This record gives sequence, structure tokens and C-alpha cells, in this order.
Amino acid sequence: MYSDGRERDCVQQTFEGFPPPEEGEGYSYSAGFGYLGGPQEGRGKGKSELQIQEIHRQANILGFAILLSLFLSNASFFLLTRLFALLSSGVVIMKNGQVLTNQFLHYFIRLLVYLAQIVIPYWVVSCLNGFSLKKDLPRGAVKGRTLVPCTFILLAIGIVGIASANLLSGLASQLNIRFVSSTEPAITSVPAYLLYFLSLSAVPAVVEEVVFRGVVLQPLRRFGDRFAVVVSAVVFAMAHQSFVKAPNMFFVGLFLGYVAIKSGSILTTVILHFVNNALSLVLTTLQTAVSASTYALVQNSLFALLLLLGVFSIAYLSRQDSAIFAIEDYEDTNTLTTKMIAFIGSGGFVISLCMVAFLMASQARIL
Repeated sequence: MYSDGRERDCVQQTFEGFPPPEEGEGYSYSAGFGYLGGPQEGRGKGKSELQIQEIHRQANILGFAILLSLFLSNASFFLLTRLFALLSSGVVIMKNGQVLTNQFLHYFIRLLVYLAQIVIPYWVVSCLNGFSLKKDLPRGAVKGRTLVPCTFILLAIGIVGIASANLLSGLASQLNIRFVSSTEPAITSVPAYLLYFLSLSAVPAVVEEVVFRGVVLQPLRRFGDRFAVVVSAVVFAMAHQSFVKAPNMFFVGLFLGYVAIKSGSILTTVILHFVNNALSLVLTTLQTAVSASTYALVQNSLFALLLLLGVFSIAYLSRQDSAIFAIEDYEDTNTLTTKMIAFIGSGGFVISLCMVAFLMASQARIL
């Protein structure tokens, strides 16, 4: 049942990634909402071990996807730059391997690389789990009365995340460590800026929500919604491969996962994600257009306002429903801690976690 009392339409659904329920057990799966009206997978005598085994399998699948994503990030960039160097004078490859491009091709190649490293690995995940974008994505309607406050809450989380990133950078500098990041070329043409905005705001909002709140989160809901939200947030943070941004990405992932479950609408999380990305890009553009003092004044004033609106939004939603921020889960033979340990301790996921940690560490420079 929805939070407003409406009944959900339950659709019999099983993924190839786990055994179908036995007849007569009362299982009913609603696309995007998990099992309803019957016992859950892993519940009952003798099913605890089966659940842990399936969690290991899912962890290995996602670990493989993360490793494949890392490989495609480099392989697709290498292949695409060589291809465009042959087809266009806008890409030049120096003898030392450095790639020089014009503004438009820089963001166009970047967009293609991004799509390759996200879409291909998680398409494999969807195939292995029998997940159908057409049938299994939550397609609930967008509701303004929840969309607006959730937007302010997400932006407030992002502001806290910026503070945490600055704190981590400050602590690293105390240890004479600096984390390097890629620099963006100055944008002087309208087509290049439009592609820049598209590749860093609109496209990631759609692709990442379909992937992380759809392909990753939804099949995991059979192990419990809390487990699914936490795991999807961990994978979401790992996908961004940034040490200083990792805490922010994790908590943003937690909130977007919560919204996806509570609203039953992937479109809602797409809108939230887009607004969050767009605000970041607007502020980045503004920083290069005004003086440092003017930018600091605008940024600090905006951040204070958004934090205040975020707090008011939490109070507003809590007043509408005292349990609005609670995620109901069935009683399970395995606790959330047990399931998380099983997931994180799986071989495939451990390897991917070590590889991402290595890449994050490679961003560090000794001052």
C-alpha cells in the first residue's frame, strides 16, 4: 500500500537471477516495489543460507560491472580519440600520448566514454538478473507536493557534502597530500557549452537513475529495501571514483534510493538528480564569470537559504506523515548487518573495491 493508502497493483514477476517462489507460498511481486503479500526470499527455515548465497552472487555481478566500467573508461577513451584523430582535424594526438581537442569534441568524446562505461556494464547486469527496463522500472507519477521538498532536501545534502569534501581536502593538506582532479577547458562557444551542460547534467541524471535506482536497486529489494538502498548507494559512490566526493555521493545515493522506493517513481529521482547537477554547473559557470568576492557572497547566501529550506522541508514532510522517512522491511532471518557483511565480503566485490580504492589513491599527490 502506498503512503497515501492506495493499493499497489501487484504483478507476478520473477527475475532469472534468483529462483522463482514455490507455488502456494503467496508470493506477489510488484514491479519496483519488491515482494508483497507473502513470505520474502530468505524468510523461513532453511532459506537463510540460500539468501546469503544469492547475495554473494549479486555482489560478484556488481563487482564485475564495476571492474568492466573501469576498463571501458580507459579503453573507450583510447579507441575514440584514435578514431576521431583519423576522422577529424579537431583531435590531435601528441608523441607523448597527450590528446588535444577542440571544445566541442572534448565534451562529445567525454559523453561517449561516459555512456560506454555506464551503459554497457549495467546492461550486462540487467541481462544476468533478467531485469527489464520496460517492466521493472518504477513508473509512478511525479507529485509536486513531495517533489519540491525532496528537491530542497537533496540540495541541502549536497551542500553538507561540499563541506565534507572541503574538510577531507583540508585534512589531506595537513598531511601534505593534495587530490588532483581533471581540469575543464575554457568554453567560448554556445554549442560547446550546451554539450557541456548536456553531458554533465541531463544525461547523467537519466542514465544514473535508470542504472543505480533501477538496474541495481530494484532486483536487490527482495533482500529488503534497507539493504537495497545501502548497497545501491555504495555502488553509486564507487562509480564516481573520487575520495573527497565519496561521502557526499554515498548520502546522495541513500536519499535518491529512499525517494525511488517511497515514491515508486524513477522520473522523480531523475528530476531531483538533474536539478542537483544543474545547480552545480551553474555555480561553476558563475565562478568563472564574476569576481571571487562576488561569487563567495552569492554562494554563501544561496547555501544558507538552501540549508534552511532543506530543514523546513524535512519538518513539512514529517508533519504530513510521521513515518515518512522510515523504510519498512519484513522480518528476516538475516539481519541487515549480516547481509551487508555477506555482500561486502564477496570476492568479486572485494576486488572491485580494492581497484577503486587504488584509483582514488592514485589521485593523491605529495606536496
